[in-house]
Amino acid sequence: MAVGDSWTSDEAMAFPKAGKMKVQLKCKFDEIVDRDSRPQAKISFQGKLQSDLGESPAAEDGTTPAASTSVVMGSDSNLSGQVFFDLERHTVSVAVFLANLDLRINGNRLPVRQQVTTRLLGVQPLQEVIP
Repeated sequence: MAVGDSWTSDEAMAFPKAGKMKVQLKCKFDEIVDRDSRPQAKISFQGKLQSDLGESPAAEDGTTPAASTSVVMGSDSNLSGQVFFDLERHTVSVAVFLANLDLRINGNRLPVRQQVTTRLLGVQPLQEVIP
């Protein structure tokens, strides 16, 4: 992988109340930056997430008679963000996610904007376990 390379990620995940989701992301290795005196790969991504309704077509309000869940992710839902991967520690040091969700709950539209940031605070060696 080299700076400037891009790829797509198609994932499926399940949520207890919302059921199966499809996540389609376009990702790019933007550059290598110096963060906290360490070389880090900056990776950006953007894409869509939506309910996987299977064979059942969704109605205009995002619901479907065959849906087994009361929460449906509308087709206008999107996700973007950046990940910084520490090239010396071989771990993610910072990740920032911004989601604009178009939730449909029992047929009612509920727009949600969510931002999540995670940061690695430190690394400690593992203690050996002596039997």
